[in-house]
Amino acid sequence: MLSTVRMPRGLHATPVFFSLLLVSEAAHANSAMGLKGIGEAIALMIGICALVLSALLGAAAWVSALKPPSAVGWIFGRGFLGVSAVIAFAIGGFFTAIGMSLWFRKGTPVFLLVVGVLALVFMAVEFFIAGTLYRRAGRRGTSKLATPFAFVSHVVAVVLAVAACVLLVSGASAHLFPAPPGPSPDVRRYKKGCDENRGSDCNMLGLRHQSGGAGPRDPARAAVLFRKSCDLGTPIGCSNLSKLYSKGDGVPRDETLAKEYADRFDELRRGR
Repeated sequence: MLSTVRMPRGLHATPVFFSLLLVSEAAHANSAMGLKGIGEAIALMIGICALVLSALLGAAAWVSALKPPSAVGWIFGRGFLGVSAVIAFAIGGFFTAIGMSLWFRKGTPVFLLVVGVLALVFMAVEFFIAGTLYRRAGRRGTSKLATPFAFVSHVVAVVLAVAACVLLVSGASAHLFPAPPGPSPDVRRYKKGCDENRGSDCNMLGLRHQSGGAGPRDPARAAVLFRKSCDLGTPIGCSNLSKLYSKGDGVPRDETLAKEYADRFDELRRGR
């Protein structure tokens, strides 16, 4: 498809044109992608640009750290450059994750976790470097603000490092040991209705427990709910309980009780 696109004069070698062309191709590669796909492609472009900017700012910050300035103002400027690089990295990672979700939907949460942890680690390193430079400046006696700035910077670095560890542990735990899914909206609705003594809801909740639709299959719990449904005057609850007694599913097999609840079903159905 790229060979059929006619390039405007003067744009054959411009990176901007090729970037826009790739976005267009990504958007039209799948006709079902629509505006959502275009948005994700644009987000990916923004993310990549932000990551490139982050790399440039970070390189400048590290180069300046090789020849550390002695004045507090210059140290603050160097720190601002490093923090800006980390912020650009976080923004780039976020938008890249949005763009990547078009192709790697299941990996996006892990990617965001890695970006978040790295951003906190990089920020902690930047504040630690700034604190070290402030401390050196304070020893030279160039400014009275250098010592308190050094203390604050080191405290912030420790807090950020701890936050990175907490985020890493919690995120890894959630990924490796996901919480079991909770009950579905239907099950919650039936449970609420049964708690309010609505027989039909007790019967429906019993069916969910009988079939395993409310978690592990639990015919004994289903029998309790069918019995409550029957006692509340719902015919189908009596019928379902009769079947359990007839099969011995969740309750001891008892043909007498099976017939009793079957008769109760007939009585309720006939309006007796």
